[in-house]
Amino acid sequence: MARTLDLPFFKCIVWLFFMAGLLSVSRSALGQEAQLLLMDVGEGASQLLITEEGKACLIDTGNPISGIKILKTLREKKLSELECIIITHPHPDHMGGLFTILGLIRTKKIYDNGQPIPKRPLCDLMRWYEELVRNRANYFTLRAGDIITLSKSIRISVLWPRKDVTLSPNWNENSLVLLIGVGSKRILIMGDATKKVEQKILATTSLGKIKGLVVGHHGADDATSRDFLAAIKPTWAYISIDVNNIRGYPSKNTLTRLKNTGILILKSYINGTCTLFPQEPITCSKGFSLSQKMTQ
Repeated sequence: MARTLDLPFFKCIVWLFFMAGLLSVSRSALGQEAQLLLMDVGEGASQLLITEEGKACLIDTGNPISGIKILKTLREKKLSELECIIITHPHPDHMGGLFTILGLIRTKKIYDNGQPIPKRPLCDLMRWYEELVRNRANYFTLRAGDIITLSKSIRISVLWPRKDVTLSPNWNENSLVLLIGVGSKRILIMGDATKKVEQKILATTSLGKIKGLVVGHHGADDATSRDFLAAIKPTWAYISIDVNNIRGYPSKNTLTRLKNTGILILKSYINGTCTLFPQEPITCSKGFSLSQKMTQ
């Protein structure tokens, strides 16, 4: 006698397959969650944005030694190309890794602040940067008001330098300042911008409260003013620096100003690479100390 199919059992099997499909989609979506990595690159700075679709943009590339370390991170994230590289300004500790990265990773667009480089600069690395980057068809400059939308979750807004401002002889004062939106979270990346730049931004831009601050000029005393911190009220501040920095960064005065705000202070050589997701607290590869957790 032929066996008839039990209808309730059949419905149960169909439901299980349907739910398995939903869970698979859910896991896939979670695996592609947008993120911002504040990378530990030693002396210098570098940040990596990854969209929910797996597209990526690199902001600064650390020093020439940093390139291999950044390349390793890109490969760990299974990134074979970059939507863009943004160099806040062509100082060697912010652009040096390009000499490794550009030769091995396809990059669609390269941006910087347009800082003029003398034909005979004091540092030959800047001359080579000019030759490597500025003659490319995919090279562009950025100014305040420019916006790069990487995805529905990640947006880069340029706050400085303004288009109507003559660039300063002080290269740090020309550094790109970037406001990054990761979901509803807003993170301010200051490059090497100084207190003078902070004042001009506050005078022309209504920033409001932000989630996190990548501290300007590696915590030097010429950046991160008390008024600036009071205006933006960050939850955490990340200082990208090497241990026993030869220039004495971060400054004790800067650290005091940060501590007086009661925010979580993170240092790359102590906390490692820190990652921010749209819906989660910031996490760091080397974790937090007890004193840091108390201020979180």
